[in-house]
Amino acid sequence: MKNIIAVVGRPNVGKSTFFNKVIGERKSVVNNLPGVTRDRVYGESDWSGVPLTFIDTGGMVLEKPEEINKSINLQAELAMDIADVILFLVDAKEGLNPADHLLAKYLKQRQKSKQGQKQGKDSTGQGKDSAGQGKDSKGQCGKAKESGAQGKTKTVPILLVANKVDNPQQNTTQYDFYNLGLGSPIPISAEHSLGTGDLLDEILAKLNAIPQDLEEESKLKIAVIGKPNVGKSSLINKLLKEDRLIVSDVAGTTIDAIDTPISVGGKDYIIVDTAGIRRKRSIELDSVEYYSVVRSFIAIRRADVVLIVLDANEPISEQDVRLAGYVDSQGKPSVVVLNKWDLAKQDAYTINTHTKNLQKELDFMAYFKPIFVSALTGQRIEKIFELVDYVHFNASRRIQTSILNEALRDATSAVEPQSVKGRRLKIKYITQDSTNPPTFILFVNDATLLKDNYKRYLENSFRKAFNFEGTPIKILPRSD
Repeated sequence: MKNIIAVVGRPNVGKSTFFNKVIGERKSVVNNLPGVTRDRVYGESDWSGVPLTFIDTGGMVLEKPEEINKSINLQAELAMDIADVILFLVDAKEGLNPADHLLAKYLKQRQKSKQGQKQGKDSTGQGKDSAGQGKDSKGQCGKAKESGAQGKTKTVPILLVANKVDNPQQNTTQYDFYNLGLGSPIPISAEHSLGTGDLLDEILAKLNAIPQDLEEESKLKIAVIGKPNVGKSSLINKLLKEDRLIVSDVAGTTIDAIDTPISVGGKDYIIVDTAGIRRKRSIELDSVEYYSVVRSFIAIRRADVVLIVLDANEPISEQDVRLAGYVDSQGKPSVVVLNKWDLAKQDAYTINTHTKNLQKELDFMAYFKPIFVSALTGQRIEKIFELVDYVHFNASRRIQTSILNEALRDATSAVEPQSVKGRRLKIKYITQDSTNPPTFILFVNDATLLKDNYKRYLENSFRKAFNFEGTPIKILPRSD
């Protein structure tokens, strides 16, 4: 998932008002008192069919910041680190403020620093130390960091946004912001939704100008997720056949989503190790862990396949179910990996017992494919890529319309739709709209008559008819 836009500025310039307008809900607290928004808030929107993720941040204070301001500044810095575009909001009604000058200077220095880092990496090539090992002080391999998209240094474009321009003809203070040296200010009124369309067009233009790594995009991306200490990093090290990632019993060792390329059987993959995801109420909002977890969820959204790693020696927890539910809601094919199988008490019925428990707890995603492995001994590790390819193939399949409608006739003949208040659903035909996940348009007389239980029945019928193992499928009713 790319297209991340960080909204920054000094306190009380209207960042949260703008954020709420573009995502279409009152998610950020809006108040005229400075400093109301202290933490980063994430929201999703789209413009011209392009999905966008906005991050609202607290007002930054650079001159003699108090402890709370230091925390807010850190949150904004973390937001900018993962952003593809930065929106620098200023208050055109109040006019140019000394704090705006400080922030503009800070943003330009930050951008210049990032450019310098990129040039430094380009000139050194591999970025290794003098010994050629490429390891940092903690022993983590620098190659693993530099090889992935998350570890690459990029220059993030900055858009200067003059907010609170309720009447562009009468407001002239917006032009004072040219003095900040960040280009032409884009006038908007977030409160009255004036100029936001032009701003969103400019955001898309900046996103389109970002060079895309086509070679990387062609590789199958595998996100590895799970709670802390289920053995994700150990599993990846075993898949890579080398110790690239730090392995520790201390929860939180992995704090970033690290991309690592690998080639298996002539096929290229990118494996993304993510931070262990605890329950939301266990995470402090102003902590590095919060930032790490957000990166993990973004990794899920941009993945082609997700490995949901569980500890085979522990009962399936509510958090395990929540994570699986998020993967399902994002329409991602997945493999449920039960790790530490070498430590499980086993008999002839152990795998069946675990599988039945999974079926009970993950009944909302009955399509899941399980595998029982040991990252320590390497047991069944080589089978993971086979399953990844299998579920991705199923998620990418297209079914001919004629064959689909034949299966539809068989399903409706076996079980007819129930009547709703004397009205019966009449199903006309079905077509496949897209893949990843397989999405079907069901043309009916009245879409409101398709109830969840019958839609699940149709999903299960198609899954059985066409073997959509390992991937969710979607059926969208449309009144014709």
